Amino acid sequence: MLSTGLSSIGISPLEKITFQNKEIYIKRDDLLHPFFNGNKARKLHYLIKTRNFEFDHLISWGGSQSNAMYALSSLANLKKWEFTYFTHQIDPVIKNNPSGNLKNALENGMKLLELKTREYVEIINFLPQQFSDQKSHIVPMGAQSKLAEEGIKLLAAELKEQIYQLKLKEQNTDIFLSSGTGTTAAFLAKHMPDFQVYTVACVGKLNYLKEQIKQICFVPENLIMLESILNIPFARPHKELFQIYKELKNAGIEFDLIYDTQVWLWIKNYFDKIKNRDIIFIHSGGVHGNESQLKRYHRNGIV
Repeated sequence: MLSTGLSSIGISPLEKITFQNKEIYIKRDDLLHPFFNGNKARKLHYLIKTRNFEFDHLISWGGSQSNAMYALSSLANLKKWEFTYFTHQIDPVIKNNPSGNLKNALENGMKLLELKTREYVEIINFLPQQFSDQKSHIVPMGAQSKLAEEGIKLLAAELKEQIYQLKLKEQNTDIFLSSGTGTTAAFLAKHMPDFQVYTVACVGKLNYLKEQIKQICFVPENLIMLESILNIPFARPHKELFQIYKELKNAGIEFDLIYDTQVWLWIKNYFDKIKNRDIIFIHSGGVHGNESQLKRYHRNGIV
């Protein structure tokens, strides 16, 4: 259980690792809190500072191993709020022996509602009508919301100060991060207009990422969206992702297997383009989800 004293997430350090014989700075958002960290902590900052009595119920939806699901369950546990989460039907084997984010979220008291595909779409579309009372708060899938800008603006301010202290030059410094809906990347680029912000589309193609961003804000000119090198379905295990995961872990930091490894793979493949530039990588957090993902790697014979 989280400490009931959490009302802010503090400042994460900027550390260096050596990758491909090059020093790269890592914004360690995975260290913001043992359970509540990464981009989800940034996007949900507005809820962290919300006083406990303002809400009594959080509602959201998405995948059954979602990082956002686990973050919301942790926050609800902290705030003593009810948390209801809608998802597609789960494989009985996984449901009877949950692991990773699903296991942790259930232990946090999450109320899980499984739906068939058609039911899922219909119910999600009518959630605002179902939970219209003032004490309930709906968080879109992946915490994709205009309200997320507040916490990401704070991230931008932290980075600017740390970059200044390191005496890095804006025109020679690039920022990299992974994207699902692109919420963090878009707002970060908006509030760091003097830097190039690179993000890899980790869920779908670039058109999907652009459309997701347009739902919450304009696409900043300094946001450079990159196609994933691997043309694989979302979250499917792949030997190249596992290899780079191991390389980074050997370098001293564990990263998320689904999102961050795709960005690192892009960096590795296009290293010559950026080797003379200062690189800052925003850690997405979410390493609790590696437990279940590693089991998938084992089942696929990759580990």
